[in-house]
Amino acid sequence: NQPLLVPTFPRPDTAFKGNHVYTHNLSRLALEVGGDLKRIDLQLLAMADDARRLLAHNGIMSSERLLLNGFSASGSFVIKFPILHPERVRAIAGGGVNGLPTLPVASWEGVSLRYPLGVADLKELTGKPFNPEAYKKVAQFIYQGDQDTNETLYARDIFDPEDTETILKFLPARYYPDRWEKVRSIYQKLGYPIQTHTYRGFDHRWAPIDDLVAFFEANANDGTGLTPITPSSGN
Repeated sequence: NQPLLVPTFPRPDTAFKGNHVYTHNLSRLALEVGGDLKRIDLQLLAMADDARRLLAHNGIMSSERLLLNGFSASGSFVIKFPILHPERVRAIAGGGVNGLPTLPVASWEGVSLRYPLGVADLKELTGKPFNPEAYKKVAQFIYQGDQDTNETLYARDIFDPEDTETILKFLPARYYPDRWEKVRSIYQKLGYPIQTHTYRGFDHRWAPIDDLVAFFEANANDGTGLTPITPSSGN
């Protein structure tokens, strides 16, 4: 059995810098906003540490390295989180991210990638540079349904116009299969312990629960790297 923490971050109605703060996407604005929502990534770590202390008080020991699961906006959140805090994550599974996950590189094909596209300005944004050595120890399963049409390329609460323009410099405009397959090839070239998968016949309303359970069971140890799974369908 695994202790389960389900954080809830409000998505405010009021605008910040002209757009709404997409908290559960862990957007750029979500790292820049102040007040009660300041640095929700650090708030999540504080929640996890508080839960671990409570568990230890009751004789239940737990690892400080987290297992994170999410779909759609929360899928984007859990893909971004180990880029920010790789030393605190053992494994993540993220799905339905529209072929636009945050990449663990500062640039690609000569194009500079600021957050949330990449890590070019991560230190300036968060005070902490990207740690590729710690990131290599995080097992990841990133998946997409081939019937998923939930396009976010022009969503202004996720990407500024300059981010959209940057995306179109190095990724195809068509979401599936072009952009998603290009992203899969980038992951393969980078060599990080990331398994990607396309599920056939599934859209944005579905997640492969049995495969997710199998992935976390295979990667819940306190080791490093990836133990890949054999998904139930697709390629």
